[in-house]
Amino acid sequence: MNITLIGPNKKFLSGITYYTIRLANALNKEYKISAITIKNLLPKFLFPGKSRVGKQLSDLEFDKNIPICECLDYYIFPGIFEAVNFLKKQNPDVIIMQWWSSSAAFNYLLLKIANKLCFNKKMIIEFHEILDPLENNMWLLRVYVKLISKILFNNLDAYVVHSNYDRDIIQKVFNLKKEKVFVVPHGPYNHSIKEIKIKKNKNIFNILFFGLIRNYKGLEYLLEAFNKIPQELIGNFRLNVVGEIWDNREKIYSAIENSKYRDKIKLINKYVSDEDVNKYFTLADVVVLPYTRASQSGVAQIAVSYGKPVIISKVGGLKEALKNYNGAFFVEPKNNEQIKDKIIKIFNFKSKKFKNSKFNWDITVNKYKMLF
Repeated sequence: MNITLIGPNKKFLSGITYYTIRLANALNKEYKISAITIKNLLPKFLFPGKSRVGKQLSDLEFDKNIPICECLDYYIFPGIFEAVNFLKKQNPDVIIMQWWSSSAAFNYLLLKIANKLCFNKKMIIEFHEILDPLENNMWLLRVYVKLISKILFNNLDAYVVHSNYDRDIIQKVFNLKKEKVFVVPHGPYNHSIKEIKIKKNKNIFNILFFGLIRNYKGLEYLLEAFNKIPQELIGNFRLNVVGEIWDNREKIYSAIENSKYRDKIKLINKYVSDEDVNKYFTLADVVVLPYTRASQSGVAQIAVSYGKPVIISKVGGLKEALKNYNGAFFVEPKNNEQIKDKIIKIFNFKSKKFKNSKFNWDITVNKYKMLF
């Protein structure tokens, strides 16, 4: 079987970029794979992380034998013609498009129309979000996606989601046929793992908050929980906040500066390289993800790959995604007291390493096999 994947490339690096490359490489062991990538999602000045656009932050690449067309742009032409010619040359049996943002919508719509007119190949949309949360707060983009989705998502051959929770929502929002929506688990993000030597104080328990800092990530609840750690214990704790701030920059800086334990909090406000991902996760004793809403979490997948305990909110598809991971400690959303209690609980048996054997890309590939 010949399959073409479509998703973002590394210029506007994100978790969806990682996913597209990892899925392509995993499927490449069983099928003939090619890829079309979006090289320019939107004008650079509109991107919240514009300072890092185009920087080499990851060594992850498509397998060398995978043909790639890096051609799609937000300004459509001439990239869309290159993509159609590439599809003609590759002649795939199945086309899989990664959906997470309105910035991909019009290119995807044109490719759907071209496929219908010229190729008539099987076409799948894989959902990572209904719509990016930042875009969802903009009424114009919400209306745009609502209108374009009526054509783009109508009458495709299949739809892929990462949890039953997502399946129910996607079916309802886009009025999809239940028998066409398939749950395919998210594979782990273990590509950054490398053996490194880190000077680590055995008496210090390192808490890690990692990933883009956005309103729904709930960082404020972790900061509140950190402030509640008893005075007699706080000497053992450090909090590392690592991620590019996209929302409420001043509020976050203020919350950290006003913390009574300010000297024990380190903020790294940037999108870090794979090398730094490895450093911070190797150093971490616990990863805290106090999200207030979520579909999936690439950060949780990284934590699982490192065998780290994860304190995570019971929202969206997160509980379902981590149900087989014995290092998952669930808390109610927006509950700083529970977060504090779980941190102290894990601190008391901090030497334990958790197993992650049920998380691998073979499971993802096998689910896709069933779908195909």
